[in-house]
Amino acid sequence: MVQLDVREVPFYQFSVVYQSVIKNLSMPTGESFVEAWKKCSLEVLDDMPHRFRMILQAMLSKNKLPLKRGGMKNGLKPKDFDYWLEQTLMGHNLPLAHLKQILKAREVEGYREQPLTARGNAPYVQMVQSLGKLLNAMGYKGLVLFFDEAESIAQGRLSARIKSYEILSQFFEHGGFVYPVFAFTEAFFDKVRCEEYGGEAPQFPQNYAEIWKNLQIIRLQDSPLTRWEALQDRLINLYAEAYQIDIAAKLPEIKQQMRDLLEKLKMQETRFKLKALINQLDIICTRTAS
Repeated sequence: MVQLDVREVPFYQFSVVYQSVIKNLSMPTGESFVEAWKKCSLEVLDDMPHRFRMILQAMLSKNKLPLKRGGMKNGLKPKDFDYWLEQTLMGHNLPLAHLKQILKAREVEGYREQPLTARGNAPYVQMVQSLGKLLNAMGYKGLVLFFDEAESIAQGRLSARIKSYEILSQFFEHGGFVYPVFAFTEAFFDKVRCEEYGGEAPQFPQNYAEIWKNLQIIRLQDSPLTRWEALQDRLINLYAEAYQIDIAAKLPEIKQQMRDLLEKLKMQETRFKLKALINQLDIICTRTAS
């Protein structure tokens, strides 16, 4: 689950969103993603941005070149390499010279072939898509992402909205193994429809109001219980596929738990109900898979 916020987790600054995705990425087995992915073949890393692919390969390796006992001139200590690689994988900054020294010490092949920098949004969007492919190769259906308060995507300055819409369009168009769920309010769609798309110098590269008009939208505000139960059934099926578990035997029990939860939350706002369903399914599927 990613809690979007126009100030703290802005969609147009996708490196921050990526950090939140990695931080909240949980495996059904209880393992951290960093530990679990190591069981996968390196071949599935080919589509990843060069920087992240080299980091993951380094995490599989051990220090091979002879290193000074007290560490390097820049203060890096060999015993801390794993920590710094994990932090860099999670999107935190590590000086490029430090990263190169670690890759050199672990004799990672090919790290000099392309730049190790990650500028702009594209590498982080590509990395999230690659995570879906990696999880699929590990035996899961893919990566389910729930973006809450997604109406913040249409907030902020024009330059921020241009970047945000472009990223959002990539998620809508990309097939792959990433399954995004966005929780919008009607304010988002109103803003998209009111944007200026025409003229001699259009502000946006595409008319998003037009290309998004056929999106699959489930409106839950003031919805009857039957519509919530229909959504609940779809979420259960999605989670069962994503976690690769057989829940047929427990399906009546799970549905009853979800109905009881919805009954308790019937006076709550729509977003709180949806978040509660997601959290409850996370708990149920994790227990079932373990």
